[in-house]
Amino acid sequence: RQRLGIDVHHVSYRSSVPALLDVIAGRIAFMVVDLQPALPQIRDGKVRVLGVTTPQRVAVAPDIPTLAELGLDGFELVAWVGVVAPAGVPHPIVEQLAAQIEKLTSDPATIKRLTALALEPVSGSTPDRFRAFVKAEVDRWGIIVHNSGAELE
Repeated sequence: RQRLGIDVHHVSYRSSVPALLDVIAGRIAFMVVDLQPALPQIRDGKVRVLGVTTPQRVAVAPDIPTLAELGLDGFELVAWVGVVAPAGVPHPIVEQLAAQIEKLTSDPATIKRLTALALEPVSGSTPDRFRAFVKAEVDRWGIIVHNSGAELE
């Protein structure tokens, strides 16, 4: 809204399913949604996808351009999932868990399965890299939320 200078109103939903249904019904004009729950609606022609917010095209839907390709630079938004544990977990256990996660995210069968679900596993991460990534995400989105004037409902 800020970057494009358009007037839009945020509508809160508990999940993407009712929001997608409202897009299909024409009750809301557009939404930003994870690709996985939207893919069936896209493939059935019930919604028109404009682009993905990832830096590169998504493997499961390579025909969908990125927003950057469409001339909308700076709209990168990537949903991510990570593994966390309580702060007091001993370092050797954290390292063992990280090694097992790395093994899993490097496994071709796991990569194939996750890619089919519109998820792209990241290998080569470490607890320190993930911690830095989370901090950067909190800092980045904290500024955006603050500047938007959004408030908890």
